[in-house]
Amino acid sequence: MCTLDETEVSVTKSASDTRCYRALILNNKLKVLLISDQKTDKAAGSLSVGAGSLCDPVTLPGIAHFCEHMLFLGTEKYPEENGFDKFVSDNGGSSNAYTDEDHTNYHFDVSPAGLKEALDRFAYFFINPLFNANSTEREIQAVNSEFEQNTSDDDWRMAEIQKRTSNPQHPYQTFSIGNQETLWTRPRKKCISVTSALMDYHKCYYSANIMTLAVLGSETLDELEEIIRPVFSKVLNKDVPLPLWTETPFGPDYVQQWIRILPIKDIRQMSIVFPFPDCTHEYKAASDHYLTHLLGHEGKGSILSLLKKKNWANELSAEIRAIGRGFGAASLEIELTKDGLNHVNDIATIVFQYLEMVRSAGPQQWVWEELRSIEAMNFRFKDQQPPEIYTCNLTPKMLLYPLEDVLSAEHIISEFKPEEIINLLTHLVPEKVRITVVAKENSTKVNLVEEFFKIHYSIEQIEPELITKWKNCGFDEGLQLPTRNEFIPTVFDLKPRQDWGIIPELIVNNEISHVFFLQDNEFMLPKATVRVEIFSPLPLQNPKNQGMIGLLKRTLEDSLSEFSYNAHVAGLKYTVLDSVYGLEVLISGYDHKLGVLLEKVIERMVNYTCDGNRFDVIKEAYLRFLRNWEREQPRKHANWFIGYLLRDKRWTCKEQLDAIQGLTIDELIDFVREFVSNVNLEWLVYGNLTQEEGKDLVSRCQKIFESKGTQGLPKEQELRLRELKLQAGSDYLYTSDHLTHSDSCTTVLFQSGAEEPRANVLVELIDQLANESCYTQLRTKEQLGYTVWTTVRKSNGTRGFQILVQSAYEPSYLECRIDCYLETFHETLQEMSNEDFLQHRNALAIHKAEKPKEQGVRADHLWSEISTKQLRFNRVEEELKELEKVTLSDALQYFEELIGPTAAKRKRLNVHIISKAPKKKQKKIQIENAIPSKVIERDPCKIEDVCNWKAEHEFYPAAEFPTKIELNQPII
Repeated sequence: MCTLDETEVSVTKSASDTRCYRALILNNKLKVLLISDQKTDKAAGSLSVGAGSLCDPVTLPGIAHFCEHMLFLGTEKYPEENGFDKFVSDNGGSSNAYTDEDHTNYHFDVSPAGLKEALDRFAYFFINPLFNANSTEREIQAVNSEFEQNTSDDDWRMAEIQKRTSNPQHPYQTFSIGNQETLWTRPRKKCISVTSALMDYHKCYYSANIMTLAVLGSETLDELEEIIRPVFSKVLNKDVPLPLWTETPFGPDYVQQWIRILPIKDIRQMSIVFPFPDCTHEYKAASDHYLTHLLGHEGKGSILSLLKKKNWANELSAEIRAIGRGFGAASLEIELTKDGLNHVNDIATIVFQYLEMVRSAGPQQWVWEELRSIEAMNFRFKDQQPPEIYTCNLTPKMLLYPLEDVLSAEHIISEFKPEEIINLLTHLVPEKVRITVVAKENSTKVNLVEEFFKIHYSIEQIEPELITKWKNCGFDEGLQLPTRNEFIPTVFDLKPRQDWGIIPELIVNNEISHVFFLQDNEFMLPKATVRVEIFSPLPLQNPKNQGMIGLLKRTLEDSLSEFSYNAHVAGLKYTVLDSVYGLEVLISGYDHKLGVLLEKVIERMVNYTCDGNRFDVIKEAYLRFLRNWEREQPRKHANWFIGYLLRDKRWTCKEQLDAIQGLTIDELIDFVREFVSNVNLEWLVYGNLTQEEGKDLVSRCQKIFESKGTQGLPKEQELRLRELKLQAGSDYLYTSDHLTHSDSCTTVLFQSGAEEPRANVLVELIDQLANESCYTQLRTKEQLGYTVWTTVRKSNGTRGFQILVQSAYEPSYLECRIDCYLETFHETLQEMSNEDFLQHRNALAIHKAEKPKEQGVRADHLWSEISTKQLRFNRVEEELKELEKVTLSDALQYFEELIGPTAAKRKRLNVHIISKAPKKKQKKIQIENAIPSKVIERDPCKIEDVCNWKAEHEFYPAAEFPTKIELNQPII
């Protein structure tokens, strides 16, 4: 129980939330939220410190971010580098952290049995971290690698220019990510000890009174309190004032500005930004939410609706957020069309006309009440989140809201304040606007270069005449406030349940549809998921068909946006996905009106039409999307090429681009008619629906297809992709150049073969054994790059073990370092004790046995089995049984046969993405932690002609449904 100088607070929670909560303020003023969930199979913890990059000293930009990195590299009680990561990994968990403008967050999850020790290790991050000088020097390389990786990311670049064009005296200007220049080169020149500066920063801001802790475990609340209180009470309270920034960085001298940026990708974006108050304290009124709801609406009469009619924009989003405690910004992000780029003044005019209409109409209480109703509904039927995500999201909120409201603050709206809405509208005026335009067409208009990211940009004042025009913009008849939302559900009854567990059954099997049905018996919410794959052999026939499927998806979504937006607001979401097999339609949310949305999407697709002007702008945007693939991160290219090499068919973006360059709207309409004429419909109906409701919903949708004469596919056209079978003892190399990013990338795949339970758990066990040690060696010690990971690749019924490193080093060198690591890993396996092995095996078992925390995640698991035609719905149970049988000698034998340097059955595929972009000349900090090379020389066979190479290989069989599945029986 609490001592006299501690405080306990009652927490408001959702009616559907079965977890127990206790909020405390410890005697050192650290705020704590304890969450007891006796059914949980994962425990978690998160701590937020109320200081972030805005607290960076002027002389050391990036120090807050660097401090976040360093806390993982040892404490006085637990000095082993990455010891915390190793502990949570060995206990079935993971950890991470991030640095924001006004706070820094640390979080982890772990097996329930490992929570107590994990929390003890975690607490010492904030009590006595080591800040070892050698670790400091090396970890600067990791920060620099993270920076280098983001230099070609347009989102990072746009955010950086917002900072660079603000008040230089404001801390918002800080170079928050930091790099080698700001954290090593410049401080050394000024005789500043970075290690001492880290210690000073930690001493200054890592104070218990501006920290918040959330812990979720299977223990009772009393037991959780007994775990956390002794150790977290040791965190020093220095009574540091919670940092607050009451001045905006966008004062009078930094508004009424045009900012133009030259992007890396071929994108066109317009940002309309206003300095705005921090509205956090008015969370019970949510007046800022009222405004973003109106500005970001996509229904008839909205800003986006009018812009689309004029073919000036494709997408729009609105946001009001606190950038740091005390100041914020309101923004509209608009994806421009080519013509829209020539009408940015007119687009701004429409925005100001809409704002003038909102002012003139006055605060609409019915709109606010509708939002209140939706938020209350969402809180009442809130999905549970995985423990790590949940605690990670809670601790920043604990810095902002009273503890009693921390769960409900962003959902329970109770105070309509029309005067506050009127006041907030005074900030959304032409006199305070900043407009940023991002486009390749800015190349002749930019005249400045940002210091770190080397961004080309320009800044100039908006003409006074234009400001005056916007102030007197009047109204546009094409704009109107939204109408009442007919998609808000009113029926929340749970349907009668039958106890079928988590195994679906086939309830319809006709020439067009296979319908798998499962009633939710886990989450018990009035929600459902319906997912249908419209399967066709056409996309795999040629790249033009694949490109047309992509255009069909985008034009279909565009045509539905006005209709579907209210459903989205009311908690009913749909997605259309394009793939090599056709289209997938996914509808999820409250089940009451789910069928209305699903039928509309199907009807619009089957009876496809497209406005000619919208076709032109969407096609142009899609062509740019395909071209922009060349500018994606090297690691994405590496993964893509692995799939390209191993699948029997895969069209490149360039092939699709060339094929649809001259495509006409009539060709697309003809293609859609052909597409829907012969399809198979693979369905998952899951959630708060009865079997009869599921059958009726599918029947109505199938009739829409049949009204157009749709027929099912013959069996020979139903086959899925096959995976290429590498020969035993093979070693191949494929290389590709990258012209945009300065990093290169190496990935190595060891193909293990076709899926079956024992082979699956063996390759997963190798990944579990290697994951943390690979990261520690290649990333932390050798500092090869920011991105280092291992994974199990699952594709078309096969598995493989994969290692990837993205780095400034040459790919051939990276591959050599990977090989050296694998040799050392082999020795580790040979010397490993059975106790350590069992610890890893148990960690994998914990990970595999973890149950989904949300209905949508369960639906994803079910759909994975259906879409791959494997139907192994009891996969977890099967593989856990096999895992129990695996011994250390089994794992060692598997590694020596399929992965090790002398493995006779090794099937190895190497992909090198070689950067040809200009390299920044920067001296590397000397690192002496590399493993000595003892690797046998390899001479991989280089793949020159992919088609010929594939023709020389066999393929694993394509997946297909079992020949006989009984109707209305669970599929085992």
